[in-house]
Amino acid sequence: MLLTLVSFLFAIGLLVTVHEYGHYRIAKTLGVKVLTFSIGFGKPLLKWQCGETQWQIAAIPLGGFVRMLGEDEDQSLLPIESARAFNRQHPLRKMAIVVAGPLANLVLAWLFFSAALLIGVDSIKPVAGSIRVGSPMAISGLHIGDEIVRLGGRDVLSWDDLRLAALTEMGFKTQMMVRSPDGAEHDLQLNLRKTGEEFFDANILARLGLTPIPLLNRIAQVESGSVAAQAGLQAGDSIVAANDNPIAQWESLQDIVAKNPGRTMHLSVRRSSDLLDISVTPSLDVSSVGPIGRLGVMPQVDEVRFTLQKFTLQMSLFPALQRGGQKVWDLSSLTFRLIGQMLIGKLSSRQISGPIGMASMAGESAGLGLTAYLQYLAMISLSLGVLNLLPVPVLDGGHLLYHSAELVRGRPLPESWFIVGQRLGIALLVGLMLLALYNDIHRFIPG
Repeated sequence: MLLTLVSFLFAIGLLVTVHEYGHYRIAKTLGVKVLTFSIGFGKPLLKWQCGETQWQIAAIPLGGFVRMLGEDEDQSLLPIESARAFNRQHPLRKMAIVVAGPLANLVLAWLFFSAALLIGVDSIKPVAGSIRVGSPMAISGLHIGDEIVRLGGRDVLSWDDLRLAALTEMGFKTQMMVRSPDGAEHDLQLNLRKTGEEFFDANILARLGLTPIPLLNRIAQVESGSVAAQAGLQAGDSIVAANDNPIAQWESLQDIVAKNPGRTMHLSVRRSSDLLDISVTPSLDVSSVGPIGRLGVMPQVDEVRFTLQKFTLQMSLFPALQRGGQKVWDLSSLTFRLIGQMLIGKLSSRQISGPIGMASMAGESAGLGLTAYLQYLAMISLSLGVLNLLPVPVLDGGHLLYHSAELVRGRPLPESWFIVGQRLGIALLVGLMLLALYNDIHRFIPG
């Protein structure tokens, strides 16, 4: 619990500081006077004067602000200072100051992703360990043991790369280059056009029918009280045939069982040196694809093959920087796309996470080591940067929109527009925060 709290507060403090420093640095570079640099909101707990700027740490750590001369329209200015007021700057200068905060977060995400690759990231090779029969991956022609080396124009080095590439290609028919166990490379077509909103999450590859975990055609566990237990199946049994159809891999058994709910099946089972005939009737289960049959057995994992698929992805400086930058671009583009999907109702708002979710991930990643925590920081920094670029009043993107309108009109927007926009923006953010908190409660708190 303490690790979760400390790692979360450190993450928020660091990312907010970098964001606000982006605003501060460009404002100072352009000659704008900065009055206050605050980490946190509310009553200052600690403050000190450095030059013409008051620096402070405030009581509420979830944010911060940079207050510049001239942001308050009612503020009286001395003639000598008017040239240094924010509201007297050209719209392009205002836009540069506003966009600097989100860009600072995106640059930080790039550096963190790159640093993790320099140190070395524990990864899994993008090898097909298990493929569900009839799934999009199976239909593409992918076979167990094939390594996916390229998807939709993106090089794939790890399972995380494959997940991101699949998310990016959702809704399209895309090309997939694979390398067979014998080293031969060939191209396949993966059809992602008909996938629905339920695919847009971290389990996308499993939903497409693919996992990196190789399975043995052997039972590891029999669920107590299941039809398998009642029929006499035991841990260690190998299913060699079902209804006289040879079973070469566990996925084939899953497919046959799924298609036969309520129908008696005759299994040929190898137990030690004996070959047994066992009859079993799969129970009816309801899944996202409709009613399916279920035995109540779990397969054994091929630990030897799975261990061989684990490796450390480590790069030298320039390749790490290049790949880190590509990841920031891909994730930023994907985030904007997913937000758009939510706004038009094509994607569930259940994907939104709030402080409980972020704190939980902070604690988990910190417990997994430095590179995992660096990647967590990169993801949150990227999310903060992208969120602030949205054209919502009170966010940087909203101010960017105001200043763009000023550039086109040749004069600032009426003050009433700012007031109405601020109220709408606050209402939207409060609603978003409540939704995120609601999702966190249902995701992390039982009951």
